[in-house]
Amino acid sequence: KRAQIERNALRKAAEYDCELFGRRVEEVYRDAIENYQKEYIIASARIKDDMVQLVIRDTADKDEVKCLITIDQFSEGKYHKGKHIDETERLEVLRKSNFANEYRKCIRKLAAGDRTSFEMREYLRGNMVLDEDAIEEVIDLLKGHGYVDDERYLDFRADSMAELNYGKQRIWQVMKEKGIPEDLIRAKMSTMDSQQEVGHGMRYAAKEARHIRGKTVKAKKQALRQKMMRRGFEKDTIDTVLSDLDFTGDKENEKGLIRKQTNEAFDRYARKYEGAKLTNMVYRFLVSKGFEYDDVNQAISEWKESHDES
Repeated sequence: KRAQIERNALRKAAEYDCELFGRRVEEVYRDAIENYQKEYIIASARIKDDMVQLVIRDTADKDEVKCLITIDQFSEGKYHKGKHIDETERLEVLRKSNFANEYRKCIRKLAAGDRTSFEMREYLRGNMVLDEDAIEEVIDLLKGHGYVDDERYLDFRADSMAELNYGKQRIWQVMKEKGIPEDLIRAKMSTMDSQQEVGHGMRYAAKEARHIRGKTVKAKKQALRQKMMRRGFEKDTIDTVLSDLDFTGDKENEKGLIRKQTNEAFDRYARKYEGAKLTNMVYRFLVSKGFEYDDVNQAISEWKESHDES
């Protein structure tokens, strides 16, 4: 055990060997000399739109490179015309230039349409220029300047979708896909009036009902129910809408519709069936179309009376 302790002590002490320490110190001095020899000067600094453009010139070969930094970065006072910088500082400016360029791209993208912080974060990740820490810095800067505001986005988009006759469930789904936190969505949903939801559902159902033709009232209600569910309306809202919607005209048209479909069904099935089998096939067909049992029985009886007379 003592020998093991001695070996560990020697191994630890080796890290502080005078030769190893000397090499490390030499590396530090060589880096310092190299950075000193590579000296640059900020030839100009001028505001360009909402950024500051720096022109960095190599003092040795006079090569120039243009960099963009944000107003916030410039206001820190580190970069001004005539300032001499070393290689380390130049690389830092280039890193900040990447940051500023990505920030500028974000502003242009937001000018074309409002986005959530989640969407902008995914956009920056897709560009693969900044690391995660820098991406969060950009998002914080966008939020600080009011370019990104999830609550504002949620309020506007949820109200807009409601006016376009979307239900709460669909609004919730879209907002979740946009990366809005669930607690914010839940708070917004609680402020949306249930009666207004019914009104939006009524407008949507009335509009869609005009395009559903050649169906029974029962089948039409079922089709509307499915459409409203896909639109994101809740079950209670759908039930209320379908009970309040006026189907009087459809009920009147249903009488002519059942006679027409009864005739067509007898003509079609008579090619293969006859007698009671024929009647059963027609009966099942009309029920499957949503006609009420009493109406189906009456329609078949009327057809048989007419058929017997002929």
